[in-house]
Amino acid sequence: MIRAALFACAMLVPLVARASMHEIAYDITSFDALDGWAEDDHQAALDVFLNTCPDMNDPDWLSLCALAQQKPDARQFFELFFRPVLISDGKPALFTGYFEPELNGSLHPTDRFRYPLYREPEAS
Repeated sequence: MIRAALFACAMLVPLVARASMHEIAYDITSFDALDGWAEDDHQAALDVFLNTCPDMNDPDWLSLCALAQQKPDARQFFELFFRPVLISDGKPALFTGYFEPELNGSLHPTDRFRYPLYREPEAS
């Protein structure tokens, strides 16, 4: 299984130490090695990170949250405080994700929204 993940710097040592116990390889790589990293929407990722901060209790994460709230350059923030890690146990992997679409709209026609949005469209 091969996975690319970002781990906080403080988390790297324990993860690498556990790797040999479970026959899983944790290899630190560069951000440049991540497909699409340069083109990604780093600010959107930082916004998501900030939205998770209220659920974090560990002092290391709280420090990062405090720094993130100072509105840093998003790409630099991730490149400075996180490291991409390639995780492999030699087996194929499947990742799934879930999202909730957000629609901008109005219940009444306006200059910006020509058609009112009353409900989610029927599935086709």
